[in-house]
Amino acid sequence: MVSNPILLFTVCKEKIGQIELKKEHHAIIYISDSISDSISSQMLSFSDVRKYSKKTCADNEITHVIFLSSFDDYVPDIIIKTLTSILEKSSINPLSLLIPYITPPGVKFRVDGTIQSFLISSELFALLSKHKRLISFERLAYDLTYDYLNNSLSKNLDVRQIGAQENVINASKRNQKCLNEALLVIPHKGSLKLLNRTLHHLNVSNSLPKTINICFDEKKSCNNFCVNRHTVLENKLSCYINDPTQVGPYLARHYSIIESDSRYIFFQDSDDISINSRFEKQIEELTKRKLDLIGSHEIRIDQFSKSIKIIRYPTNLAKDWIEHSFHPLFHPTSLITKAAYVKSGGFSTDRKFGNDTQFLLRAYFSLRIGNVDDFLYIRFKRPNSLTTSKKTGLGSRTRLFLNWIWRNEIPLIIKGHLKLQDSSLGLKTHNYSYKLTKIINHETKRHVV
Repeated sequence: MVSNPILLFTVCKEKIGQIELKKEHHAIIYISDSISDSISSQMLSFSDVRKYSKKTCADNEITHVIFLSSFDDYVPDIIIKTLTSILEKSSINPLSLLIPYITPPGVKFRVDGTIQSFLISSELFALLSKHKRLISFERLAYDLTYDYLNNSLSKNLDVRQIGAQENVINASKRNQKCLNEALLVIPHKGSLKLLNRTLHHLNVSNSLPKTINICFDEKKSCNNFCVNRHTVLENKLSCYINDPTQVGPYLARHYSIIESDSRYIFFQDSDDISINSRFEKQIEELTKRKLDLIGSHEIRIDQFSKSIKIIRYPTNLAKDWIEHSFHPLFHPTSLITKAAYVKSGGFSTDRKFGNDTQFLLRAYFSLRIGNVDDFLYIRFKRPNSLTTSKKTGLGSRTRLFLNWIWRNEIPLIIKGHLKLQDSSLGLKTHNYSYKLTKIINHETKRHVV
């Protein structure tokens, strides 16, 4: 055994400098490229990483493995300070994604590259890397993160912006009071595996809204859903089904909000994951900044490119943002007050897709909108979702038409030549009988239909 189990390896052609951490940190650091002229490290190829890390962890009581990519252009002093602060905590998340801090965009959302640096517990790395080809840090980050989040062992993950002022949550009585007046709405259709993944990560969260509505849009998934597997959520969950079914997510969202006495409404898609700190951080920012609607940055697990994309949104929206962008906020990341939702008219219910964008554009004219400068939401970009399928995806004919008509009518509305309610942004309702029917009451935990 060695007295200082902090070892540094490189997986590149160039050598790099030693990063020194205190001996009690117990970590291996792999770095993919040079950030220093000094030489104090052992060279490894990707094929050697698994073999060396397993032996080294066993021989030296290593607890964590850290992968750093020089493509992230970290300042050595800052990355050392960040790694030290993470490893000194009494409780460390098994997986932390590391992202260089960049000032958020001013108007439009921005793709700031991919995740290539991360910290993972040695135990988890050994478990998840058994059958992985270490092609690159980018692909390794995707493979390990995707497998971890789909594993029952997952306790969610942390996202650290290296160089940013840490956004510490003030666990105040005010925040908790607001969460006790909050509702989380999750519409669902399709695979229960995805819904259970979402609920599993809510189940391990320390701070949640008082009520969580699961709204089913089909009978099959509704009939097979088992609330008892999510023990922490049992007293929070209320389950509903659309009547009729196959009508999309907006009717369920709208009636969940209108029929609730909650003051704050969180949104989320049923195939995504909220970071554990999301709810308390957004409540705090919404009230502190006196906003009506607030979103956050997005970690995008892209199942097409097999990478994790870094998506930032403007924190303080420019007064004329609507003239430059239709997507300054990603709807499933958002929190809104019920008063603001009612004031803006709520969701149109005439279509199965696109009405979240229409709502946001209409909200421009009456609400104060912003985003938290933090990554609080994990989105899975996957096949056959509403935004990726040929029929309803972002490049579909209907969406292109909607974008065209909105782009043409918005200047007329701003100039006063067209009334908002008479435009394509006006509230549009469904033309059939509808009811949101409760099937499981979170107070009684029994079927009531």
